[in-house]
Amino acid sequence: MAASRSNGLVTGLVFILAGVAVYFLQSVEGVGPFALLTVLGAVFLAGYFWTTRYGLLVAGCVLAGVGIGFLDEGELWHAGNFRWFVLGVAFVAIWAIGLAREHVSRWWPLIPGVILILLGFRALREARQFLFSSRGWPILFVIVGLVIVLASLGRSRRGRAAG
Repeated sequence: MAASRSNGLVTGLVFILAGVAVYFLQSVEGVGPFALLTVLGAVFLAGYFWTTRYGLLVAGCVLAGVGIGFLDEGELWHAGNFRWFVLGVAFVAIWAIGLAREHVSRWWPLIPGVILILLGFRALREARQFLFSSRGWPILFVIVGLVIVLASLGRSRRGRAAG
């Protein structure tokens, strides 16, 4: 009961801090909306590291990824491939941070992460041509296989810890 109250207190404090930060950043000249998203992402990530509430990790990584990826121009989903790549890295970070901190492999963030990273690499013409050529497309199977293996390793680690 005390742990639940403590987690609720920290989560509430994260939201209060995020609101105060956004309120004050709105009054700073030259700070765009994507800088605000980056700050919000950092606040949510700080809350995660304090409480290990997984929802704060997901929100923090996604907000920070969108904020960082779009800081330069502020046009959401502009054609810049860098933005897709950064957002993909943010999803992979959800998986990596969760695995490192909680020793639990929640593999779902790897799916959008890998897809977005591949979209980001689209700017590299040679890589795209190879990946989608008759010789390169099997690499996609390797990526999916790695995701499945990593997920199963996480499950077996949980099983050993429980037993």
